[in-house]
Amino acid sequence: MRIGHLAAAAGLTPATIRYYEVQGLLPAPERGDQGYRIYTEMHLERLRFIRHARALGLSIKEIHSTFHNPEGTCSEVRDLLAEKHRAVSVLTQSMLEVQGELGRILAQPIDKPVCEVPPGGGCFLIRESTYEGPPLPLSIEHALTMGDE
Repeated sequence: MRIGHLAAAAGLTPATIRYYEVQGLLPAPERGDQGYRIYTEMHLERLRFIRHARALGLSIKEIHSTFHNPEGTCSEVRDLLAEKHRAVSVLTQSMLEVQGELGRILAQPIDKPVCEVPPGGGCFLIRESTYEGPPLPLSIEHALTMGDE
């Protein structure tokens, strides 16, 4: 099958498929008589695996290691997934805390028609926040390191 059909079947774009080839996640396909890449069912299955792994938060490097480690074991993958689980837990807890603070702020009546900005700047809604927890992580990878700070 050609890249357009593969992309549609895998739920990806042709550019993403080519990127995965360059990154070494997808073996290079054979070329047809006219130079087009000819993909097989194996390529489709590999792309589905990559999509699942990315959805679970694995990086390109982590996915690569699952393919290119002949001595790799399921316990190593399990450890990696446990690390991702911990990161998602940290992220979820941080988001719940920030959600609570945002709800508290939004529940406050605004009795000032104009926000009086002090010399230091900034709206009183944020300035008077009582939340002092860690900032929200920017990603799961960032969440992994937040507990170590």
